[in-house]
Amino acid sequence: MLELAYNMTMFLKLKIFMWTIVSPFELRKGPIDSFKSLIQNSAATSSGLSVDELVRTADSILLFRVFGKQLFRTRCLKRAFVIFKLLKSQGYQPIAHIGFSKASSTPQSHVWISVDDQRISDPHWVPQRVFHEMVAISDEVTHVQG
Repeated sequence: MLELAYNMTMFLKLKIFMWTIVSPFELRKGPIDSFKSLIQNSAATSSGLSVDELVRTADSILLFRVFGKQLFRTRCLKRAFVIFKLLKSQGYQPIAHIGFSKASSTPQSHVWISVDDQRISDPHWVPQRVFHEMVAISDEVTHVQG
């Protein structure tokens, strides 16, 4: 039984690794169209892992460091895309949020994920800013009035 759980975890990590490599090509369509394609092409099979365990597993790949340097250039969009895809594939109903901040002279954007009204935390080194949600993507795309 333990060996089966280990094999499932390794298979899941391999899928996340492949999604991490392919995601920049998928994201070339633009964030909204890329997330829409995940909504349309989602077949769920559960590994029995919680949202927190799945996010930790994804972050172990997405944020992997070699000699202090990140192996993959992972920004919020790529991380949100891969985690959204992972959670969707495991039968969860994630929501991707796209927001903007006007706190500085140049507007900044951010993408984050929530499940069951709980925001998935950003890595600790990401500056915490207030972002006004403009778009929410779950089973459909919703433009939020801000």
